[in-house]
Amino acid sequence: SFVRMPVDLINVMEISWHGKSSFTIKGSNATIALDPLNDSVKADIVMESKQENDPKVKDAKLLNIPGEFEVSGVSIESIPSAVPGAKPINIFSFTMDGIRVCSMGALSDDLSEATFETIGDVDVLLIPVGSKDVLSAKQAQIIVEEVDPRIVIPSCYDGAPSEFLKIMGKTDSRQADKFSVKSRSELPGEKTELVLLNIV
Repeated sequence: SFVRMPVDLINVMEISWHGKSSFTIKGSNATIALDPLNDSVKADIVMESKQENDPKVKDAKLLNIPGEFEVSGVSIESIPSAVPGAKPINIFSFTMDGIRVCSMGALSDDLSEATFETIGDVDVLLIPVGSKDVLSAKQAQIIVEEVDPRIVIPSCYDGAPSEFLKIMGKTDSRQADKFSVKSRSELPGEKTELVLLNIV
C-alpha cells in the first residue's frame, strides 16, 4: 500500500538570496551561508569568497581558504580564482542532496581554462553580475556558457540585471523569493534556466 510521507521528511534544497553575494542554502543535513552579511546567521557551514573575511558565526565551520573539505555530509571544493594580478576569490563547488552547486562569490575577473576544468559539471550556478566590483554582463555570460549549468541565479545586481538578461537572450526568467528543488531530476535537462531571486 502507498504510504504518504510527512511533508517535513521530503528532502528539499532551498536557496535564498540576501543581497550582494550572500546566500543561504538549506539541505537535508546542513545549512550553508555564503558570504554572510553579518554574524547573526544560523548555519552549519560558512563559505567566504573573500579570503580575508572571517565572520564569527556561532557553531559554524568557516571555509575561507582553498582546499577540499567534507562537512556535515557535504563534499566541498574551494577553488582559488588564480588569475595573475586579480583579487583572490574562493569559488565554491559542492554537492548537496545530489545537486552540484557552484558559487562564484564576489568574482570580478575572468577565469582560466584550468579553473573551469576544476569546477567541472554544475547543476546550479550562483554568479555575481552588473555592479562595479564584480563581473560585467559580458564576463558573466562567457562564464555561464563555459560552465553550462542547468540553473543560473545571478547576484550582486541592483534593480534588475537587465543587461545580463538581454545578453543571455532571457526575457522569460523566473522570479521567486527562493529557489527550491527536491531532486536533480527536477532540473531542466536541455537548456539553461535563469532564476531571479528577490532579496529576503
